Amino acid sequence: MNQLANPANQIQAQDSALNVHNLAVKINLNADATKVASRVFRCAVLSSRYVFKNGKVAPFIGGKYTTDIAHEIAELDAEIAQRHPHITANKEEVVTLSEPMEVLKQKFFAEFEAAQKAALNKNNDAGTSEQGKLNVANSTTVAAGMAGSDSTGTGPAAPTTGASAAKGLLVGAQK
Repeated sequence: MNQLANPANQIQAQDSALNVHNLAVKINLNADATKVASRVFRCAVLSSRYVFKNGKVAPFIGGKYTTDIAHEIAELDAEIAQRHPHITANKEEVVTLSEPMEVLKQKFFAEFEAAQKAALNKNNDAGTSEQGKLNVANSTTVAAGMAGSDSTGTGPAAPTTGASAAKGLLVGAQK
């Protein structure tokens, strides 16, 4: 009897074939991962990808791809030698290999430490304050606040009606 006649066996056979394929790809990618001096390659298309012969993708992020794997450098150098229209390299460019997430973690941690130092610095003490209940301002609360005010104001209140009000406006205008 055929073992693959059962659909469950077909799925298992496909899974095992897929796992064998994935394992072969991983071995192929890691086979020539010898590290050499890092190189920076540039691409005129700022966000693009180059696919190596072994299937690995080289992402040109911001037009830049940095690698220290020998076969990647050799393949990209071969592309440049064949006059690839977009890829270039400057052998004298200074290379710093760092994981982008690690760089961000270090940056954020440094900012956090600086904020902690500033918070613990005795010279940055802003004092203490007491906050009471906040009320909505209306005519009743404003009048009560004005009654308890100790401000002297700038002078006597101007009359608001009648001839004396008009006279006050004229006097104020002449000053």
